[in-house]
Amino acid sequence: MVEGQGIAIARRIVSMLDTSNCDMALVTGSTARGIRDQSSDVDLYLYRTDAVGVPGSMQPSLAASGALLVFGHPTSTGRFEKFQVDGSYVDIEQVAVEVLDAIAGRIEAGMVDAGDIKTIVGVRDAIALVGAETLRTWQDRLILTDEVAISEVRRLAGRILPLRALYDLTWARSDEISYFARVSPVLLAGLGLLGAVNRQWVTTDDPKWLPWQIERLEVKPPGLLDGFRAALTAPTEQSTGVASGLLSDILDLVDDHIGEADTRLARFALHLGATPPS
Repeated sequence: MVEGQGIAIARRIVSMLDTSNCDMALVTGSTARGIRDQSSDVDLYLYRTDAVGVPGSMQPSLAASGALLVFGHPTSTGRFEKFQVDGSYVDIEQVAVEVLDAIAGRIEAGMVDAGDIKTIVGVRDAIALVGAETLRTWQDRLILTDEVAISEVRRLAGRILPLRALYDLTWARSDEISYFARVSPVLLAGLGLLGAVNRQWVTTDDPKWLPWQIERLEVKPPGLLDGFRAALTAPTEQSTGVASGLLSDILDLVDDHIGEADTRLARFALHLGATPPS
């Protein structure tokens, strides 16, 4: 299987590395989620305990394997490098484990940001090659609490706008680029709200895996993905109306499942201009 090949490549790489100061070596992305294909990268995260300075390159350790360094650069939390190994691209990111501590602190405070969610989802779906028990501990800590759900509603509800009005102002006037630029954030905000309803992290600011993520949510309006996809790929008065109805359904679910959430402003914005004047 393709995903099995990805795991094998990751195991081979980890076997060559010094993991003495590595809390976890995690396979993430499509390989961990079982949806890797021949063009997919292998994503490997090394969570290290030593956060002093910028981590060194992995190139010397992997030289004997024939791994070719494509590029690499320091990041705000460690170092990122892309290698080519056995015909596949392998992304290796070294991260200070303190990053997870900081995110856990923000969860306890009831507020996270989009970058946090991307990291959390990677940890949530990961396969541990080193530190399986540590991974389970972090997965138990990095959960979407009721307090964070309320915070996510505050963060995302203000992005809800009437899709039919956006259609009339852009696509109907042959301004297709403006249509996509305005409608995509609205639909992504709706999916983020749905994640909060389910107490599941959804990476709306990195939407590569959204269909896979949404399929795993138990509470959602019927026909959600088809309705949103039609509004993006086949915009019409009808398809944008259907998508607006799905957004309204999501707001109903927010009211039902997230105590203290306030959807009034989102509902007002959603219906503002939704019906053209006669």
